[in-house]
Amino acid sequence: MIAPDGALAGPLPRVPSHGASAAGREGDRVAAGDEEPRLGARVSVDFPRPGEVIEDGYAVRVSAPPDATRVEVNIDRRGWLACRPAAGHWWRDWSGRDDGEHEIAARAVVADGRTIGCEPREFLSCRARRSGR
Repeated sequence: MIAPDGALAGPLPRVPSHGASAAGREGDRVAAGDEEPRLGARVSVDFPRPGEVIEDGYAVRVSAPPDATRVEVNIDRRGWLACRPAAGHWWRDWSGRDDGEHEIAARAVVADGRTIGCEPREFLSCRARRSGR
């Protein structure tokens, strides 16, 4: 469902309880009501990497299938934020958050209308790194 502001509405997609199958890879996520993701249909947060420490003013990079029509990220479960396509990836500028641990997830809508996503993961942020460290 698309909200009035153009963002995809709804909770994080569910994770299939089984392992990898001929229709998808382990860890692929599918919106409720969909059978299986397409072979090779993957969404991943490339940057920040798990456990990476980032500074304020960071650009999140997401990889999505070539037929993705919309990609969004969710940081700290505060709602889905639209990404912009450029240079073969999807991007979201991120700033103004508190120092400390954060969680990020991503999802994409592909050409046939299905939503796929990735598992949330943690990273760290700090507004400014101290020189000499």
